[in-house]
Amino acid sequence: MMNRQERLPAKNLVHLDHQATEKNKERKRRRVILDLIIDRIMKLQPSLNKTKAVTLARKIDSILYQGAPSFQTYADELTFDERLTKIATRIVIATRRRTSAQNFAEGRRKLL
Repeated sequence: MMNRQERLPAKNLVHLDHQATEKNKERKRRRVILDLIIDRIMKLQPSLNKTKAVTLARKIDSILYQGAPSFQTYADELTFDERLTKIATRIVIATRRRTSAQNFAEGRRKLL
């Protein structure tokens, strides 16, 4: 338990409150963006299981968030579709490479 001498000054408390408010705003904004990603996925793949769509959306959101130089860049809806398209393209290319490599290895095994 803190005594009076150990308490934070009021200006520090205001600063901490402001930080908490900003974090809360960021969390809400990230949720909106996650919902946008889920909507895009479900439009492209309506038969996809909702749980899988959410898992994929979280991975994409993480890539968007980690790749952005600032939160403002991450949350920018004007560039959202472009950034989402770039990520989707990278995922498709990586999946095709992986599939091609697996097919090559399987064909090689059959020959040997």
